[in-house]
Amino acid sequence: MNELYTALRWLPRPPPDFRRRCRALSGAAANGRSVMRLAGYALDENGLRSLAAALGRLRAEGVSLAPLTPFKLGIVGNGTLDPLVPALTASAARYGILLECVMGDYGQTIQAALAPDSALNRARPDAVLIALDHRGLPLALGVHDAETAAASVARATEFLRTMRGGFRANGGAPAIVQTLPAPPETLFGSFDRAAPGTPRSVAAAFNAALVDSVRGTDDVVFDVAALAETVGLADWYSPTQWNVAKLAFDAKMLPLYADHVGRLLGALRGKSRRC
Repeated sequence: MNELYTALRWLPRPPPDFRRRCRALSGAAANGRSVMRLAGYALDENGLRSLAAALGRLRAEGVSLAPLTPFKLGIVGNGTLDPLVPALTASAARYGILLECVMGDYGQTIQAALAPDSALNRARPDAVLIALDHRGLPLALGVHDAETAAASVARATEFLRTMRGGFRANGGAPAIVQTLPAPPETLFGSFDRAAPGTPRSVAAAFNAALVDSVRGTDDVVFDVAALAETVGLADWYSPTQWNVAKLAFDAKMLPLYADHVGRLLGALRGKSRRC
């Protein structure tokens, strides 16, 4: 596994007393800049949890966290979402965002979008992250028939279009939609790229259709497929963690995933950077 990505090696390593520094954030001495400094380290899942806990404590104390910009993010998905919240909260601070997460009920993706009184729509989020992978979409993989595969891609694309429209109409929120990493196992080796209905060709066709459907709208594409291919599909997925805990990707990838979501949120709020 390439630790350049999984360990965020482009960021400085956290100091040995990082957790103590998080606990020390309190009162008048704490502010958004001090949080951003701590968020700027290469934090693993434990470090992200420590910083997220400190942020929650500061918000409860009513401490001003300027210049962090508030952002309310709804999250729905077909996997376990709870580990995302502290990771996203701490990682967003790295990009100048004071993040509040509102989670949809487990597995209730289309219901959360279409019901005006769903928890997500009532929360009026600034955006909704639709964290679905191939297991959460009506995609037929391995059908070996071009017409059936094309119909499956069209059905999955329309499913997401309906969700996006629901969140916009009922909650006033644009959507952040993910491209699909292909499953790592192939059916026919290199021929999977060309054979109709193989998991790899269906994922590629869906991703192209998704990008086309989002183009020209207020919604945003999060290219998870490219992220997974960068680290390697075999490392991205963990069948054990999916079967035991319904984690959509290996927990070791959580800091990397959260960092890239933080980049998107920062860009949505104009938090550009210069080298």
